[in-house]
Amino acid sequence: MAWQFDRPDLKRGMVAVFRRPESPFETARFALHALEPSARYRISGVGAEPVETTGEELSNAGLPVTLADRPAARVVLYERIR
Repeated sequence: MAWQFDRPDLKRGMVAVFRRPESPFETARFALHALEPSARYRISGVGAEPVETTGEELSNAGLPVTLADRPAARVVLYERIR
């Protein structure tokens, strides 16, 4: 499961992702909302190299997140860069 916290005034936000103890899913994609489709976004998180993608990709294909442990949690940050 995941929760998105968007700050349109700052052009950034975060997604808190949780894998529950009984979840059989190690990887999931979460569609993000309220992003500008043509804008570019930088995605970063603890221990991961930042990547860039479009708002359209994040909204349609979704944000991919892998959590190998059960239970587990991760915070993913995003920010509009252009």
